[in-house]
Amino acid sequence: DGVPVGRNTRRRFAEATSPQHAVAVHEHERDRGQAFGREFRLAHTLQFRDELSSNRSRGCRRTRRATSPGQDTDGNQREAERDVEHGTRSMPPVAERADVVVVGGGVIGLAVALELSASGRAVRIFERQTPGSGASHGNCGLLTPSHSLPLTQPGMVRRVLGWMFREDAPIYVRNRFDLSFLAWGLRFARHCNEESMLSALRGRAALLELSRTLFDEWVERHALQVEYATDGLMEVYATEAGRDQAHGAHALLAKHGVRSEPFTRDALLQREPALREDLEGGQWYPSDAHLRPDAFVRELARCARAAGVQIEENAPIVELETAGNRVRAVRTERGVTHCDQLVLCAGAWSPPGWGQGDEVFPAA
Repeated sequence: DGVPVGRNTRRRFAEATSPQHAVAVHEHERDRGQAFGREFRLAHTLQFRDELSSNRSRGCRRTRRATSPGQDTDGNQREAERDVEHGTRSMPPVAERADVVVVGGGVIGLAVALELSASGRAVRIFERQTPGSGASHGNCGLLTPSHSLPLTQPGMVRRVLGWMFREDAPIYVRNRFDLSFLAWGLRFARHCNEESMLSALRGRAALLELSRTLFDEWVERHALQVEYATDGLMEVYATEAGRDQAHGAHALLAKHGVRSEPFTRDALLQREPALREDLEGGQWYPSDAHLRPDAFVRELARCARAAGVQIEENAPIVELETAGNRVRAVRTERGVTHCDQLVLCAGAWSPPGWGQGDEVFPAA
């Protein structure tokens, strides 16, 4: 009847599954409120009947595990309500629902959630810290079709071995004994051949070119303030040997649609007067771009929230609830969220075993 109550109290009233449950919630909150010098009044239970019917239709029923075989959930519900009424039990975590749960609130997770929300799905993101606190924040913000060549190139193993003792090497491998790392190294070495390189190049070039095009569209569509610059990328060479070695890579990239043009030393210094005069030239990739990665994450989170995506921060997943080979719910310390589909975007922070063996789940 217009009495102001706290947000948590309103949520508990809205989740009540019976008038008796609503009364129990009120009495529980009244006792808590009196302890802090506040007064609560019970609104007439008729006001909650519409919400109670809606909750029943959604299956929002608070239950706890039966203590003996055959104990029904209604009995559990009544017992829980009595416990709340007598002040011996606190309200359990809420069981909620989303069409799609996205695990990981970095660039990929936020972008996936934003697109799924635009298609009409109810989406909830669970992020173990804050959006973009991992690799999405700690990168250079480069959008580079020029980097389509994979690391698995012929001769790369020999070059990596030579780099192991240089901390300023482009690939730094810490010298340590680790069986799992050694197994990974052997798999990497087996793919350092021309056939594997060309296979990866075809996929990477197509993916990076598409990504570059989509960035143009997204920045305009969502009015993203991310210091987006499409002025290309210049590779410069300190030695003549390095410049000559790169010729083959330029030719391969050109065959897969990644254009570039060479710059002599004089042309390079005219284009970039701040560079050293002893450089041996450069290669210009006009289709590359760059942006501020921290701003990009912040803007994606803003757009996702505006589109109705719920972002749960500081909420690491502690358990997956599955049925067959599909995830049906995720559990955090705050409660359980049921879902029809799950998208794993946690990257290197994914829990061990996720996405391996029998735990490969169909993508949303």
